Amino acid sequence: MKLLTHCNLRRLPARLAVRLVCRAVVVAMIVACAWATPVRDVRAQDTAPDAPEKDIVAKSLPLRTALHHDPTLASPLPRLLSMYGEAGRVEELLGIYKTHTAKYPNDASSRTVLVRLLTATGDPGALNAAKSAVLQFPKNSYLHYILYEILLGKQDPKALEQLDLAIELQTRPGLKAAWIDVLLPAAVTEDRRDLVEKHLLSLAAEAAEPSRRLEVAQRMVRYKFFSKALELLEKNDTQPPAPETMVSIELEAAAAEIGLKKTKEAAVRLDRLLSKLTADYWRRSEIVARRLQLVDSQADRDAMIDAARKRVEKSPRDEAVVLDLVQLMTTVQLRRDALKVLLEAGRQMPKSARIEKQTLELFDRLRDARGREKYLADRLKKQPNRP
Repeated sequence: MKLLTHCNLRRLPARLAVRLVCRAVVVAMIVACAWATPVRDVRAQDTAPDAPEKDIVAKSLPLRTALHHDPTLASPLPRLLSMYGEAGRVEELLGIYKTHTAKYPNDASSRTVLVRLLTATGDPGALNAAKSAVLQFPKNSYLHYILYEILLGKQDPKALEQLDLAIELQTRPGLKAAWIDVLLPAAVTEDRRDLVEKHLLSLAAEAAEPSRRLEVAQRMVRYKFFSKALELLEKNDTQPPAPETMVSIELEAAAAEIGLKKTKEAAVRLDRLLSKLTADYWRRSEIVARRLQLVDSQADRDAMIDAARKRVEKSPRDEAVVLDLVQLMTTVQLRRDALKVLLEAGRQMPKSARIEKQTLELFDRLRDARGREKYLADRLKKQPNRP
């Protein structure tokens, strides 16, 4: 076929020239498609199967690395499992760890991750894998904890023993405390107060700061080891605790004394605490209410209120003593009497915002809208320039 050139076309009739040009364009398009299509198919065949595999391996590497350095981490494992689960390749993930642990049997981190994966996927071989791992790494506290969780799910009575051992072996204070909080109620349920006492005392031995001792003592009170709690709370420090911690320590010590039936000692402790606190301290009402709960008879309540009245008579401009009397009265439902005390205190201390606030709140509790309105009108009359 002769090559069509611009000169050749000029010699042909117009209609024939158009036909030849069209045919040439079609042939060119067919040739182009024939060359392009095979190249695209080969590339797709070469890259499609490998790309997802490389992609998931690359994406999962940070998670697998994190678990290698610390197999106890909570977040990476479910994310790793979710990533492979969405791709339908969980078995492949398990295979990676099975192959690795077979090749490196002394790698405790990989063995721990494998047992966690088997447990998370509900694999029937998880229990045997955990038992085997514990035998190979008997001092690995986290493997004992995983075995505890598996045994607990099967309601095996030996589960608590594994948890007890896991706590003994654990050296990280935060994790140890968290596991002890798991053990305490379980041990009480199984009537193993010996385990409760054992681990509470281990926490106490490690509690050097007042705030930490307070946390341990609160657990002791909760589980009725009152004498141990009181002993721990009364330890002397070279430096006094922070004010808020001091208040909490005194309240917890009073609770321990109440648990030991030492109500008089608890009452003295609370009275001493109240004497140290300002009138506007945010927990003062709570402490006064606790103090009043220690009064057994009506005669004792009346005596307590009379003593509070005398303190007000002696110091009528002392907000703290006035508000203590009001708290006592409102607690025993003497609200109208408490209101009279507040109104008198308002005359003694006309600029006291706290007395005014308590007075308005008591009017509201009594649902005395008329009295509230009259009280505010009198206050505005005496202080016209108030904000």
